[in-house]
Amino acid sequence: MTVVKLKNIEITHFKGIKSLRIGLNDDVTTVFGENGLGKSSVYDAWLWLLFGKDSSGRKATGKGSFSIKPLDSKNIRISKVNTEVTGYLEVDGIELVIRKIIKDKMTSVKGAEEQTSDGLITEHYWNGMKLNEGPFQTKIDEIINETIFKLISNPSYFNQLHWTEARKIITDLVGDIKDEDLVDSKKEFAIIKEQLAAKKTLDEYKKEVYQKKVGINDELKEIHPRIDELRRSIEVLDFDAIEVEKGTYLKEIEKINLILDDHATLLKSKNEKVIFKQNQIFSLEQLLNVLKNNYKQRLSSLELQKNSAQHDLKEAIKVLENRFEDKSSMIKSRQSIIDAAIANINSYSQRRDSLREKYNTTYSQTLVFDEGDFICPVCKRAHEGHHVENKKAEMVKSFLEKKKTDCAKIENEGIELTAKIKEEETKIEELSKSINEWKAESLALSEELQSKKSQLENVIQQSNDNSPTELPEDLKELNLSIKSREAELESWKAELSEMSKSDISDELEAAKTNKKSFETMISAIEKALAKKDINEKSESRINELLEKEKFLVNALSDLERIEYIISDFSKQKISMVEEKANSLFKLARFKMYNILNNGTEDPTCVTLVNGVPWIDANNAAKINIGLDIINTLSEKHQVYAPIFIDNAESVNNILPTASQQIHLVVSHDKELKVA
Repeated sequence: MTVVKLKNIEITHFKGIKSLRIGLNDDVTTVFGENGLGKSSVYDAWLWLLFGKDSSGRKATGKGSFSIKPLDSKNIRISKVNTEVTGYLEVDGIELVIRKIIKDKMTSVKGAEEQTSDGLITEHYWNGMKLNEGPFQTKIDEIINETIFKLISNPSYFNQLHWTEARKIITDLVGDIKDEDLVDSKKEFAIIKEQLAAKKTLDEYKKEVYQKKVGINDELKEIHPRIDELRRSIEVLDFDAIEVEKGTYLKEIEKINLILDDHATLLKSKNEKVIFKQNQIFSLEQLLNVLKNNYKQRLSSLELQKNSAQHDLKEAIKVLENRFEDKSSMIKSRQSIIDAAIANINSYSQRRDSLREKYNTTYSQTLVFDEGDFICPVCKRAHEGHHVENKKAEMVKSFLEKKKTDCAKIENEGIELTAKIKEEETKIEELSKSINEWKAESLALSEELQSKKSQLENVIQQSNDNSPTELPEDLKELNLSIKSREAELESWKAELSEMSKSDISDELEAAKTNKKSFETMISAIEKALAKKDINEKSESRINELLEKEKFLVNALSDLERIEYIISDFSKQKISMVEEKANSLFKLARFKMYNILNNGTEDPTCVTLVNGVPWIDANNAAKINIGLDIINTLSEKHQVYAPIFIDNAESVNNILPTASQQIHLVVSHDKELKVA
């Protein structure tokens, strides 16, 4: 264990301190003085003595150095004056005296009567023995490391570090909490234990699960479009009816062949053909009904899609209109504030102009003596000469004092009005900036709103236009097929009408023609029946894809459950780390992780004061939290050094420490006072 105490410190010509000697107590020493007397410079002198730097980490010489030597009224360094700091220390009960002196390096210039300064040189002394800078600093480092010294001597130092440095210090105190130490705390963590046993880190496992989820989601996105495509390829046809129709046509061809072989049977078949044609017309009418129903269903589906698009656009327009109205209301509200501020400025300016006239009138007043002022009110005789002069002198003094007081009062009122005008101008500038930003946002909203309205008009126009040319290709083909069958139906009805008045020879020619027609229709029917196999394959593929979708959804659910377990495990570890860290401190608490919106953990290190970040706490809380951290770090490193507490007057009850404390207190004292 190392205990460093500062018994006395002597400072000469250091920054703004001309000469100062302070004797310090072993426990608490308080240095009083008003601002600017050099209280903080005492701490800078102590740091420079040990490490050659001030409290901001700047060196006394070189690039970015601080002004260690005193300056004259023109801010020019005073030469031929030595800067000296001497510290009387006690290190583990052994007295030690260290001293540093900065001198001007004087050189002679040809033709000049006096030597001039050519830079600075620093001398180092250890118990009276002069040392070079290297050996001197080595001896300091043997007593205490510079970084550790700053951590345990400045209450603000730890909380001004970058969070990564602060976090490393805390984790070094807490020690490493391994994932293996936590996996047996819950049975759900068994899956994590398996991965750790397989030499995977938790982060690697988390990334693996995430990548699997991405892959599954990509596959799921592809399934529905493929199913929709297959369903669109399926033609809704009554294949049983078509098979029956084909069989009917084949039978009729057989009959026609018989008729052609036996002319005598033509007459008999005439009546049968009429019946067949009637049946044929009936079958075609049924097929047309199926096709028309399918057409109507597809049109209804398209209409629903259009209505859905209109609804989405109307909702989007409503949201944009509300946002536009909100922005307009905000602009109007802020503009009214600006108008009020302009009115205030005009009022203040008028009052200030009146004060200026009043000031000029008051300042230009002169004292006019009344002869009655120098006559005795009792005996009515004039005062003698020397009494008159004394009376006049008193009246002049009184008049000038009152005039000075009145002018000062008017001037102060004018300064206050100027400050108010500046405040209102600043308010106008800030509000104008906000209004300009909101106007830009309103313009963007207006353009987006106009775009949405144009889209809605296009969708409505498309909805009102039912031209077949605007229909999908499959509906166009279906519509054409219906019209073709309707024309065919009309043709067959005309044929039926002609059958009743044709003779045998006409029937013979008609039989030949009908046979050819039946053969053509059978060829078309066979093409239609070929689609049955395609439909069956599409249905089979759709079922395969639906089964795959079910499997992928289950797999995705399992991965999301694993993600939840990993998240729960991380939260348990976070809680353990923070609890272990907080247990080491009396007042300070630490937030070691941020939980992001997606549930992941982001390392951090934020010191908390009753739940409030250190940076937002009051000065008293900041100081006591800093002392609490110093107590823990001093005990950890077994090193104790003087603690300088600036602005100590802001704390009612300063936290006790095992280390020596030097309180720097702002007071009304015109010279530094030590207690």
